[in-house]
Amino acid sequence: MPGQAENIKKPVRFIQQDATSGNIFKEFYVMQIDKAVVKAYEKKTLKEIAAAPVWALQGVSEGDAEKLKAAFNVKTVKDLAKLKYVRWAQAIVTLSELE
Repeated sequence: MPGQAENIKKPVRFIQQDATSGNIFKEFYVMQIDKAVVKAYEKKTLKEIAAAPVWALQGVSEGDAEKLKAAFNVKTVKDLAKLKYVRWAQAIVTLSELE
């Protein structure tokens, strides 16, 4: 869906450090996942979402998921994220911003 990606905040990194030594003893990230997935997956863990069908992503219909499966054998969110064409596109865009 156009405009959907802009509503997702980038993951925020939190660090808890020991006050005297400064050693990090806990580190975690938070993401506003409810803007990225359909309601049924909002309370799921990231591992569960990664294993979910691609239609669990907002804006991807079951029909879209079937087309991704037919074209690229993409069945899960993880499959989509690891698809070489997606990775190539991400790398091109990231590097183009440094050009």
